Amino acid sequence: MWLAALGFSAHFLFTAKRFPICDDDHRRFNLSPKKLTRYLSQLNTMQALFDLYPTQTMAQISLRFCISHPACHTVIPGAKSVVQVHDNCAASDIGSLPVSDLALISE
Repeated sequence: MWLAALGFSAHFLFTAKRFPICDDDHRRFNLSPKKLTRYLSQLNTMQALFDLYPTQTMAQISLRFCISHPACHTVIPGAKSVVQVHDNCAASDIGSLPVSDLALISE
């Protein structure tokens, strides 16, 4: 579930935008208050990893985490602005996370 929290951080918490209020918006059903609380709790356990890279956004670190997995060949991030697109592209240019850093979130 920590992977869900990473994606959650990248696409929800740090965009300063909220989901649109529509009765049929799938996110209203998929992101219940219980899931939100669980994701926020998991996100807090990853703060040590985020602290290692103060010049990178949490979204960039999250994407770098995804591309660090040996079975992952492609990451398809979402973006709501040109700035987010540039940040996402920069994450791939920076490259994967060192194995020693990955250990911080597996503890």
